[in-house]
Amino acid sequence: MRRVVTGIKGLDDLLQGGVPENNSILVCGGPGTGKSIFGLQFIYTGAKNKEPGLYVSIEEKPDKLREQALFFFKDFKKLEDKKLINFLKIPTNIAGLDIVEFIKDAVKKTKAKRMVIDSLSILSINSSMYKIGLKTTLPFSSAAIMTNNSFEETKQMVYLFINKLSEFPTTNLFIADSSEQGMYLTRDSVSEFVCDGVIRLKQLMIGRTVQRVLEIIKMRNTDVKPGAHTLMFTNSGLQIIDFRY
Repeated sequence: MRRVVTGIKGLDDLLQGGVPENNSILVCGGPGTGKSIFGLQFIYTGAKNKEPGLYVSIEEKPDKLREQALFFFKDFKKLEDKKLINFLKIPTNIAGLDIVEFIKDAVKKTKAKRMVIDSLSILSINSSMYKIGLKTTLPFSSAAIMTNNSFEETKQMVYLFINKLSEFPTTNLFIADSSEQGMYLTRDSVSEFVCDGVIRLKQLMIGRTVQRVLEIIKMRNTDVKPGAHTLMFTNSGLQIIDFRY
């Protein structure tokens, strides 16, 4: 099985060389835990390896993401100019937009091999804006579903969204906010079950010090080492430096 390196020093060693190619990986965590940097580093690493990447933003403007990336990756803009890094901003003012087809067109245009979706949590909030075209015969009233604000239909939309994107020729990284309730890892409560792998980022208070940690909750076809690992912000991005517990 081919592995796709994340570029996060220490993490690829824990994943037997990287995440399985063409899998869907969930990265979840609270504010300030490094989710967006994780996604940008994933895309940047692919670009350095001549693998075109697509960063799909549902909330943040690409300019802000570029600014964030350039703080860590000085040649980020050069790789973007070479079309190895591409941004796609999902519009939030077009009712009935088929979001899967919108992203699919961008994947074809950019020939992306890696893709980041930032984030499933914002997608859930705006779910009533979008529809997902279905080519299979599923127990729905029409060939496409248009979500509303009910929690169950929002969960259904997230489930279908992840599954449809898994058909693309890309290795997908989905970003989501952690749940404030203990029953589920994410606010949508379904993405952790649909994705092939789950990585959780957390902040721990140790005395007066904030400690960031990374946990590999699951990763299919991978011998995962349990426990939390210390995650550091360095001048060149995220890095795992040791084991916390």
